[in-house]
Amino acid sequence: MSFDRDIINALLETPTPRVCRIEAIREELPNITSLENMETLEEIKKEHCGEGIPWLKQIEGYFPTKFSLKYMKPIERAWGTFVVYTLESYGNSFEFHLVSAVAIQEIMNGVEINMGRIIVEHLRKIDNESKKSFTYEH
Repeated sequence: MSFDRDIINALLETPTPRVCRIEAIREELPNITSLENMETLEEIKKEHCGEGIPWLKQIEGYFPTKFSLKYMKPIERAWGTFVVYTLESYGNSFEFHLVSAVAIQEIMNGVEINMGRIIVEHLRKIDNESKKSFTYEH
């Protein structure tokens, strides 16, 4: 399938910034490989949910990457709902992925994001999915 971020941005009437900071921030997340760096993940979760909210489906030996959308602060939850239903859909929309939290941070900080690029990248992941069943909500 062919996906074009500029066409999607034109259709949505959204800007196409030359640099999308979300990409750079997201590239750093997989580099969190030690408990010392776990503080970064906790800070992101705390910013969106507050204190004491548990991680979801933490697998032994892996760092947590999801928390529940229902525990998010009201404004963050509103943006989170927008992100999971418009930009990046997942099989379970109540599980909020850490990479999506980066988008919320940038939106709330007033940074222009390349919505077309985010949608295209997510559509490509879905298009390349090898499983027989997946969620397609765009």
